Amino acid sequence: MQFKVDRTSSQPLYSQLAGWLEARINSGEIHPDEKLPGEVELAESLGVSRGSLRKAIAQLVDRGLVVQIHGKGTFVGQPVNDQTYAGRLSVYQDLVLAGIPFTTDVLEKRIIPAPEREARILGIAPAEAILYLKHLRRIENDPLVVHESFLSASQFSGLLKEDFRNTGLMEAIERRYGITLGWTTNTISVGRANSSIAGLLGLMTGDPVLLTESDLFDNAGNRLETGLSWFRPDKFKLQTTVRRAQNEPFYTLLRRSGMGVSRPASSELPTRPVSQLPRFSGLAGFLPVERIRVNYTAENWVDAVLAAGKLLQSTGAVEEQYGQAMVNTARQLGPYIVVSPGIAVAHALPHEGVIKSALAMITLNPPIRFGSAENDPVRLLIAIAALDSSQHVDALRDMADVLFDPTLRNALMQAASPEDAFNILMKG
Repeated sequence: MQFKVDRTSSQPLYSQLAGWLEARINSGEIHPDEKLPGEVELAESLGVSRGSLRKAIAQLVDRGLVVQIHGKGTFVGQPVNDQTYAGRLSVYQDLVLAGIPFTTDVLEKRIIPAPEREARILGIAPAEAILYLKHLRRIENDPLVVHESFLSASQFSGLLKEDFRNTGLMEAIERRYGITLGWTTNTISVGRANSSIAGLLGLMTGDPVLLTESDLFDNAGNRLETGLSWFRPDKFKLQTTVRRAQNEPFYTLLRRSGMGVSRPASSELPTRPVSQLPRFSGLAGFLPVERIRVNYTAENWVDAVLAAGKLLQSTGAVEEQYGQAMVNTARQLGPYIVVSPGIAVAHALPHEGVIKSALAMITLNPPIRFGSAENDPVRLLIAIAALDSSQHVDALRDMADVLFDPTLRNALMQAASPEDAFNILMKG
């Protein structure tokens, strides 16, 4: 191996060396699992100091390109599969589209009584018949992921006839049943491999794994499948792209009020019938029916904000002065509080009379102008009282989902009573 230092570069020598070694690894010149020469030998052959070599190797370790095993040496790692969630719904689709050769071991494919967790998620009775699929995907014979899928047997028992060595679950559902798939939700965390998963992935019991809990929905919002995936962390890398939402002012307001809530990654939430909307149970404690008023006829925007303040005050969430404090904040921010067409969010600071964290909601009939040339008139007003940013984050995220879901937002604006509005929010 010949390494030449670029004396004109602003990069330190060890960074140049790390980049040079990385290029050799990525090109295949240095093979996966190949042991690098010892530190003294490698430093001499490259014409660098041992200190520079150590720093370069440390960078490669941080990038997951090499692995150091105490008492054995430094080895080149196996290639890592990059998964980018960008409109694709499964690892199968990612591997196919990336042109990465892989194999699938079908471990189980049978009807079983529904476990309690999966029955609850799919909305069926415990112990009701459920289709259980389990497979292991490999790249170059090295295990990558173990995946378990659970589907209603009454709807999808025909999948027992599929050969999942040569097709993906989602492809089979679309082809066999003519269902248009909509989206998946993925909850990703770090877990520990039990003895069964460890054996399949070539790990030790208790080793860390990347655990993904996923749910598959059709285009109408019906949940079709729930699943669990265990990835080898040294074989899998997740990449996501987060774009700033078009309605960022709403989240800026939340941050200013001390709430610290971030906008969901997608600027467009899927629309679906109200009867199939997710359950916004996080709102129940912060937005009870007593803090909802519908079809309020306000004289002007000040009257509307004060009315929302009275809802908070009457339920013991704020002191009397908080309503006027929200008006003062709105005057300071101007039309900025009108965060989206037809929606305004009023708030003040915690020290201005907040007793406990709470939300209030008013629908205005007729709509009221708040001074926003772009988003007036306002039909839906949300009032926020925040003590801190810890206890109510789930409720605020739920409210964010409400405000940016056109179907749910419109249903709330048309609610005939506080009870109707509350039921729309809580509907599962």
